[in-house]
Amino acid sequence: MSNRKIAILSHLPQLLLITALNCIMMLEPFLYGTKAAMLDANAHILTISQFYKALGDGEFPVMWADKFANYGLPLGTIAHQVPNYLGGLLTFITHNPLTSYYLLILIALIGSAVGVYLLLILLVSSEAALVATTIYTFATYRITNIYVRGAMPELFMTIWIAYILIALIRIQRDHRPSSYFLLTILFTLLILSHPMSLILYIPFILILSVGIFKDSRTHIWGVGISLIAAGALSAYYLLPLKLESKYLYMGANNNLLVYDQSVDWAAISSPSLRYACTELNYIFWRCADISFGKLEVILVIVIGICAVIWLLMRMRIIPGSNRVTNYFRISFSSDIAKRIFVLSVGCASIAFLLSSSLTEYLYAHISLLGSIQIPSRFLSVYYFFFAIIIAFLYDSISHRKFISLLILSILSVLIVTLQFPQIYGKNYTHIPMGNFFFSKENYHGLMVQPKWTIDSRSYPVVPEKALIMSGKGTIEKRILKNASRRYLIHADTEVLVNDHTFYFPGWNVYIDGADTEIQFQDPSYRGVITFQVPPGKHEVLVIYEDTKVRQWGKYISLISLAAFIFLLFRTRMVKADLK
Repeated sequence: MSNRKIAILSHLPQLLLITALNCIMMLEPFLYGTKAAMLDANAHILTISQFYKALGDGEFPVMWADKFANYGLPLGTIAHQVPNYLGGLLTFITHNPLTSYYLLILIALIGSAVGVYLLLILLVSSEAALVATTIYTFATYRITNIYVRGAMPELFMTIWIAYILIALIRIQRDHRPSSYFLLTILFTLLILSHPMSLILYIPFILILSVGIFKDSRTHIWGVGISLIAAGALSAYYLLPLKLESKYLYMGANNNLLVYDQSVDWAAISSPSLRYACTELNYIFWRCADISFGKLEVILVIVIGICAVIWLLMRMRIIPGSNRVTNYFRISFSSDIAKRIFVLSVGCASIAFLLSSSLTEYLYAHISLLGSIQIPSRFLSVYYFFFAIIIAFLYDSISHRKFISLLILSILSVLIVTLQFPQIYGKNYTHIPMGNFFFSKENYHGLMVQPKWTIDSRSYPVVPEKALIMSGKGTIEKRILKNASRRYLIHADTEVLVNDHTFYFPGWNVYIDGADTEIQFQDPSYRGVITFQVPPGKHEVLVIYEDTKVRQWGKYISLISLAAFIFLLFRTRMVKADLK
């Protein structure tokens, strides 16, 4: 057994405890077994079901979601890849997309918390790592993402951050080129879990990389190349997401900023973490009754006061002995640990500032920054670095048994009294299973609907898809799949057929194998695929295919994957020859 495996096994009790604590975070939804009132949960549950349906039809990669928003959406282009593919696969086991959704959140909670602990034990004592990971586990924003927002993909994104930093530390300590392959895989998983990670986390990771490798430009270039390689591997998703979003309502907006979704002074002084909703007392959302965030505010105030007093004593502005100032001196196990601590303080400060109302001007005038929609999303970044800071601060006094025991007791009381009461779902409701597989409403919002359509609820529900709207004829046969339909149409006269599917670039109609013009701008059938069929008996294929953009994205990803595999095996062969 390798030394690394032995080291991890020595932390097995702590890892089991962390797993148990994160299971407690998700215990209530599994006990109820029904859906709670969460803002985005419906969208994510239905997306999982659509990936499950598409995979069941043999479609890979998934491109279209036929039962979403009444007439379908190109969710394969815009949806979060890793969590939805995993959710679709889980649904083959659970046969319930709601259960799969809850399992994905649980995986995200355990995976991210375990990652934080494994990162911290490389920098501080196991006791300090456990304390900081526990605070991270019960962070207010994590509770908000679970029980208020239902932001499963955002939670899933946080799995990879700590492991990326672990890979950076391994590169610095071991100087192993093979670690860059691991880093590339982690970057790819991060991007494909949530594209907003490119704005939320990647800049901070690059800052840390420059700080960690300040004496080695080669390593900095290596991190940059790994990130570019991850982008190339993700091109099948990123390229259409960027270039084809112009066909959606969101593509017509220069800035996607949602105002009043940042942390302001009222939220800090209350303290509460506000997540505003259109209708605050709406039964399906938990919005108006949020009042928490006290634990973090207390910790920040106490740490801030202690830091100011310590600094004033060091500067001899207020009287204090060296014994007092040395009592709280932070000692670092290595130079890299010191760099990570200093950079974490800076990154946490920047992330909190970006989550606050003080920076709304930047969001309003920088469209790239505004594309994250909700400034408070940067709290996810803040809490990650806040956990690292807490670990170092606790480690500095962990050898003082009385003080550390006192702090542990106070923290335990604060978590139980302030955070535990907020771990609950509102209005658990039994939803018929069929509602998870079809929605007339677009739960992702009109922003991700083709811009030539209107509200999906305005269209009639037509399960059989094709109907003859004018002319005389019959549809004798229908074979309906997620992203294709086959019809046998007998037309006595020329007929107009409505497929009751939202048109999006990539949809094509073939009559007896011949490409046929699609009409989708008729005011009577706005944004819906319609086409003319001449008199006679015809086989009609309506199918969603790759556009040039999607083809190029796939080519780039496939070539990058082939190059990645070749270089990986080549590196291993060279390493074996050297031995």
